[in-house]
Amino acid sequence: MDEPVEVFTLRQVARMLACHYETLRRAVRRGELQALQVGRVYRVTTTAVRAYVARRPPAPRPEPVVRPTRMPAPLARILRKEGR
Repeated sequence: MDEPVEVFTLRQVARMLACHYETLRRAVRRGELQALQVGRVYRVTTTAVRAYVARRPPAPRPEPVVRPTRMPAPLARILRKEGR
């Protein structure tokens, strides 16, 4: 037996995928996410969401932030004396 088909709005899918509504709206416009427009609201099935997620490239990982560390006080005094 087939599993029941659930239907979501783009805003609901955006919350599930932790992305912006406009990202999904553009995906619908480009044909990357299948959706049916009912009035002014897009409706998306579970199957369409799964297919979109499977095709979507992984999000880029942000570069780690390297914060400058403070120089130990004795080293800072030595460098100051040497004029560096």
